[in-house]
Amino acid sequence: MMRLKRSFTSPRRSRVISRHSSAPREDLEQSESKMENRLRSSQKAKSRSAGSNTINKASMISSLKLARICGVSQGTVDRALHARKGINEETRRRIIAAAKKYGFSPNPSARELMTGKSSIVGGVISSFNSIFFMDIFEKIRQLLRKKGLTLVIMPVSTPEETISALRDFASRRYLGAILVPPEDGLEIPDEITSSLKVLSIVAPCSGKKIVNIFPDEIKTGFTGTEFLWEKGHRRILFLTYVRKAMAISDRRKGYEKFMKSKNLPFESLFPVTEESLIKSIGSFKPTAVFCHNDWLALTTIRILERNGYKVPSDISVLGVDNSPTFISLFPELSTVEYPIDDVADMVFENLVGGKSGTGRKFHPLKVIDRKTVSIKSKL
Repeated sequence: MMRLKRSFTSPRRSRVISRHSSAPREDLEQSESKMENRLRSSQKAKSRSAGSNTINKASMISSLKLARICGVSQGTVDRALHARKGINEETRRRIIAAAKKYGFSPNPSARELMTGKSSIVGGVISSFNSIFFMDIFEKIRQLLRKKGLTLVIMPVSTPEETISALRDFASRRYLGAILVPPEDGLEIPDEITSSLKVLSIVAPCSGKKIVNIFPDEIKTGFTGTEFLWEKGHRRILFLTYVRKAMAISDRRKGYEKFMKSKNLPFESLFPVTEESLIKSIGSFKPTAVFCHNDWLALTTIRILERNGYKVPSDISVLGVDNSPTFISLFPELSTVEYPIDDVADMVFENLVGGKSGTGRKFHPLKVIDRKTVSIKSKL
């Protein structure tokens, strides 16, 4: 399961020393050491006022002292502890061993004060109970962690809460923000995007400098329907949702586009209830059902089985997403795989890799053929 840090406390801000300052290196090192000591002294004072009688061992040593113990520069210590290039393995192991021995851990607050850059990326998600969304953020978190970055998630439920969260991230000078908007086309004010890189995934937002990252959902609907057709199915029912969203409408368009290309009858059902589904099956008589996502596919299978239909011998069922957590719960489901890895890679490239926009292309969609789709004889 995901372990996402959910601390929204911002480090105290102070004067930023320019990276291009002409001050001698030793002066900068001493300044950083003083900043670290002030921050740790403040943390100890807070701990004592809270009634704590314990002293954090890490507060006994600064990065400057660790560097002197190891006989290296603070920059070398930084490279060793953050797995950066420019240091040999023997020196890296020696510094890590010394850090463990003396109980040292890097102080991100001091680092941010020195560089003026945050190591935190904010995430805004419109549904905390969505396994699919959380799986995407988990993949992104894994990539960010390799660069020593932390992903902080803030759940929201309205456009107003979304904008408020982004403003908060911008005021804290976060490295960037990853957004799953509560509605398509949400307008992000210029005052936010002028100081915060905002990436919208799954659904689009509007505004200056917004980077929207999501696949062609018409192609998703087309690909899934084509797969069922290749399995011999000619009467394919599409199940979806009432909510207005680009992904919902575009997947249905892709389904209809393919069915029209083969001169086949088509029917979309929304909303999906047990009564409406059984009635539609009785009138349309599908041999296969293509569902907007895996959760709807699971709901459909349960309804069919309660009403005496066998999956897939009577009716085949295909979903969309193939998110790792969901498939661990229901590994038999056949589904069109959502390109989670591609989305995560594009987010990472925009935040860390110095790229802007979606210059790279998504890999071709894959259909994962498991146990809920059968082969029908082609009539």
